[in-house]
Amino acid sequence: MKNLSIILPVLFSFMSFNQHNKKVKTILNDFNNFCEVTKADSISANDIIDGIAMSNGFGGTIFQFDLNFTYKKISYDCVSRLIIDSGKWSIKNNKILVLNSNDQTLSFNILKFDKFYFFILPSQFPKLIEDLKNIKGEI
Repeated sequence: MKNLSIILPVLFSFMSFNQHNKKVKTILNDFNNFCEVTKADSISANDIIDGIAMSNGFGGTIFQFDLNFTYKKISYDCVSRLIIDSGKWSIKNNKILVLNSNDQTLSFNILKFDKFYFFILPSQFPKLIEDLKNIKGEI
């Protein structure tokens, strides 16, 4: 139950797409204070081949990956699914997921919690650290 109380608020704190924050390296060091959440040492294509999803409660976005290292970005809600982008994906340094399309390039740092992977944009790290500190103080 303790782990669930940590993970649920963190999941809800990631509702926007942003990129690049100069404080990311400093913020990554703060993860040493949270033993349940760790930076992934390595990840393989087989670990993410099904894709990743971000929900806002009423809909969200799915990144669907295939073995040809291409992906589709799908927006969904309760009545529809629409492909809104596509491109190539790769894993950099065995621990960063990079998505390249004609519209944008996204780099996700990979965190691990138990058997689960979380893909965090660099700009979301300050909010993640703040949420984890608040949750840890409440437990």
